[in-house]
Amino acid sequence: MLEIGERPLGKYYVLADEPNYKLKRIELQTGTYFEEDDIVRGEDIMIDNKK
Repeated sequence: MLEIGERPLGKYYVLADEPNYKLKRIELQTGTYFEEDDIVRGEDIMIDNKK
């Protein structure tokens, strides 16, 4: 079952919810923008020698 959440700026869909991660698709309403996201817990990863 796909989890869907509604927020004042838009909605999100939980695409995957695993023990080590959660993946969400975020859709914003027209005229709004996404300023920041807080990572509560995690580790750095390297992609193309960049963090």
